[in-house]
Amino acid sequence: MPKIVDKAKMRDDILDAALGVFVQKGNHASSVSDIARAAGLAKGTLYIYIDSKDAMTTAIVDRHFASLEEQITRGKSCETLDAFLKDLRRTMDIPSEQASFHRVFFEVFGPSF
Repeated sequence: MPKIVDKAKMRDDILDAALGVFVQKGNHASSVSDIARAAGLAKGTLYIYIDSKDAMTTAIVDRHFASLEEQITRGKSCETLDAFLKDLRRTMDIPSEQASFHRVFFEVFGPSF
């Protein structure tokens, strides 16, 4: 019987592993082999889910900003500007488990700004 794999979860697990490797070694110094090892996968298996290291980096960024967009749009509408600003500050408060993302983001995309 074939093994049933939740592809979306596997892809998220790979992206989590990639982010961990990028934080530890830096994006440019990291290899797909490092990421596969961190994800507990063979390199060939990793490529079933994500095409390249660049695609992983872009997917990590897309996932982060999609999460941020969801936080912003799911909030209730604000009656006053002060309430809006308070809600915006709460949304922009970065949880410590996500703070490492920003260092990776600026390493990769900072030079193009």
